[in-house]
Amino acid sequence: MKKGIVLILLSIFILTGCSSKIIIEESTKDKGILNKYNITVREIKDNFQYDYQFFTPLYFKDNNVIGLIDIIREGAFTEDEVNIPIKINTNGEFVTNDDKVLNEFLENDLRQNYTVQAKGINSEGLHTRDRKYFYYDLKEDLKFYLEDLDELYYEMENKFKLGAEEVYDLKNYYILEMVGYEDSEDSSKPLIMKGKAAIVIDKINKTYYKTKINNDLPYIYYFNEKEDSIMALDFTGKIKKLALIEGDIDYLDYKNINIDEYTKDSFHDFHFTNKYVTENYIVLSRYNEGKYKTFIYDINSGKTKIYNESPFLQKVSNTNYFIVYSEDGIYLSELNENMEFDLLYKLSAIENYDSTAFIGDKKKIFAVLKKYNHENNSLLLADKKYLLINIEEN
Repeated sequence: MKKGIVLILLSIFILTGCSSKIIIEESTKDKGILNKYNITVREIKDNFQYDYQFFTPLYFKDNNVIGLIDIIREGAFTEDEVNIPIKINTNGEFVTNDDKVLNEFLENDLRQNYTVQAKGINSEGLHTRDRKYFYYDLKEDLKFYLEDLDELYYEMENKFKLGAEEVYDLKNYYILEMVGYEDSEDSSKPLIMKGKAAIVIDKINKTYYKTKINNDLPYIYYFNEKEDSIMALDFTGKIKKLALIEGDIDYLDYKNINIDEYTKDSFHDFHFTNKYVTENYIVLSRYNEGKYKTFIYDINSGKTKIYNESPFLQKVSNTNYFIVYSEDGIYLSELNENMEFDLLYKLSAIENYDSTAFIGDKKKIFAVLKKYNHENNSLLLADKKYLLINIEEN
């Protein structure tokens, strides 16, 4: 559900356009930012057998980009066309993947979620009550089982026919919040939350903590270095400090911030809000009445800022960088201390591509840009571009 919502929002942005002046105008005037970094961009060409094949990156490892060959086409396909493990080496060449961790993961016929991600929660077994859940991280070659977690999943699936998940990858913790919604035959009605539960994975100690199903508001999770703790912000502005005790999660009162101006006309649109967390900021952005509204919270200073009109934003995973979809281009950007987006590099004109995907590793980013053939109401792959971006501070 979450992926579907994000794709819809992106499509609306590209079709309607959006003024970017409020959020980025001042920072584009500052030529000093252009001298702060040395950014090199290298275009990578694939050598795939079919034009409808493209590369889906999963993670960086030893300066290589590990991923899969995927496809966009109509009709039947064969196993040798899709989900083929492959990597881009340091010379920028597509070569056979020799990362045994990914290969073994793909060969595991018992896993129930066949969507391949770099890390997350998966399970083995046919039925919910028989499944063994585990956390895995392909890059770090990490896998451990989550004893008795099947009970929570079974309870959520038994109570709610509609559900969504939010994921937060924070330092040494991986957090999954599951939200159950009221089933409605009328798709025009807003989704009504009926219950939720959270799971916190402790990667270092290879264990997990969970809540019971409850009716609390959903949270945005982040890590506070000063408190050395996971924190949780809800849509009323309440911030909780998490206490992880004997398998349970306690939410302790911490403080309140003023978020009313952002949520007053969208309190029940939590599931339609894009939520991004960096080391220093929380960024919330949602599409409403032909424009994006963005809220920024400085974790360290406690300051907040709201942009009633902003471009579509996308955070690059495992970095503090963002992609800004301005009316005049797709830009690599970062948040400055004034909570404005500095534009670092123009990746493409906005009209050149329909779909984008990015993965990162601190100062390295890999981008996939795709253009579709929209003839006859189809979505066939018309063009693709791969960019390997390296960012160095001068």
